[in-house]
Amino acid sequence: MLTDLRTTPTNARPGLLHSADGTVAPVRSTSFDVRAFTRTAFGDHRPPDPPPLGPTDLHPSVRFALTYLRDVERTATSTLRRVLATSTSREARYTAFLTTWAHDRYWFAERLDRALGSPPPTADDDAAAPSTRFDRLAHVQDLLAQHVEPVWTTLVGEPTTALHAVRGLSEESAVLAAHYRVAGLARGALDELLAPLRARRLEHVSFYRAEAAMRLGGDDLAVRLTRALLTRGFHPLRPGALRARASHRFLRTLFAGGGRDEVVRDADAPVRALPGLGGHGPLATALRRERPLVPPVPPVASGHRAHAPRTPTDRAPVGAGIS
Repeated sequence: MLTDLRTTPTNARPGLLHSADGTVAPVRSTSFDVRAFTRTAFGDHRPPDPPPLGPTDLHPSVRFALTYLRDVERTATSTLRRVLATSTSREARYTAFLTTWAHDRYWFAERLDRALGSPPPTADDDAAAPSTRFDRLAHVQDLLAQHVEPVWTTLVGEPTTALHAVRGLSEESAVLAAHYRVAGLARGALDELLAPLRARRLEHVSFYRAEAAMRLGGDDLAVRLTRALLTRGFHPLRPGALRARASHRFLRTLFAGGGRDEVVRDADAPVRALPGLGGHGPLATALRRERPLVPPVPPVASGHRAHAPRTPTDRAPVGAGIS
């Protein structure tokens, strides 16, 4: 009986609630346990916050990078608006995950904010400066997301969820790679602060990776939509309304001491390994698009084999510092 309940009708596409004959077939799921994930929300099980950082505990560039990471966490509501206004909101497992994911991101930002001390710093040190063309492009994309995406995704249907899963995977993997790099630049001063965030974010990556792999497999439309996303203005380390000027300064900090290749490799590896994407790397693509403002990233040669994402237990510390 249990096997029958898990079987998707042959005339239905997996993932949605199908009701061709008046009965509802269960959603096809991955091995990721959403129920267990929701029971371990970071805000309910977070460790004690470490003492606030003193003014001389970090190099100013590293402090700025930590501030930028806090601001990235605060863009979760922008992601929720983008996703839940589309046909993806009909996916029960996905929306259940997002509810706890947003709760996690709120407490991630709170933990970083408390560590940075009072008054809270800002990553945009020149908010009155004119917007760059990248900022204007991001603004247009945000307007389109609010007003146009709900329409076309309703027409497209389920492949939209694959696009959102790949976007989520890319953003979470890129932030995870940035966390490792910033911790290395701080030479151990941020280990207690960042280690719990990295451990929880690995669960976010696991969900998105499983969803993306399931939904891209055998779905040509989902693959085409996702490839278009990865090449047209998407930047995994500049979500929401974050300014391009701040993100470029953040990237220059990450890449100090030769860290560029490692950050880009680790950020893009989970996406490169997905079916149908041809080894595409979102962060590498974004950096080539904005080449005048950040160090260029060479294209990956054909036949590149993606590295498996490393975990807090097997990741060697980044030794390069900022003088």
